[in-house]
Amino acid sequence: MGRGFFIALVGLLLAACAPPAEPPGQRIDGLYYIASPVLSPQGGVSVCYKRPLGRCDIRAPAPVRRIGFDDDYIAVETARPGDPAAEDYYLIVRLFDAPEADGARCLSAERETTKEQKKAAPLSCDKLKTQPKNSGVASNCAVRGPFDRREFDALRRCHCVPVALGSTTEKCIPDATIPVTAP
Repeated sequence: MGRGFFIALVGLLLAACAPPAEPPGQRIDGLYYIASPVLSPQGGVSVCYKRPLGRCDIRAPAPVRRIGFDDDYIAVETARPGDPAAEDYYLIVRLFDAPEADGARCLSAERETTKEQKKAAPLSCDKLKTQPKNSGVASNCAVRGPFDRREFDALRRCHCVPVALGSTTEKCIPDATIPVTAP
């Protein structure tokens, strides 16, 4: 009994030291994944961020149709809730993201903030890369949106920068052009 117990204990300790399993779904880049299909009225997959213990926290809601990404942003096209023929766009500002961010809470707060901004003033390009301050939204909320196609295109254009000093080639926020299917 002593030897079997010892072997079981060593096995448990080794299992506890193993790295967390990859989240189910397809890896986009870094710690971002296309999450397995989730329960939603429209069905489909979402974009999530891998936390240290392997849990995947939502960053863009289902159903995701297309994505685009670079080192700075992940652009996501989703079907609009209540109107699956229309699309909404989300931008994830990777600089602000962190494993401890509560993605669902951030998405909810961003939706409300975006509605209020649309009522009060036109879309402002400079707000995309500024962290929320004193708005009740945590500073690690990296998600911006939802935007319609016109707003999304305007944001993409106003954040274009030359790829190098003196270059006429520009690097812009990536368009959501890569089709996404359920893993």
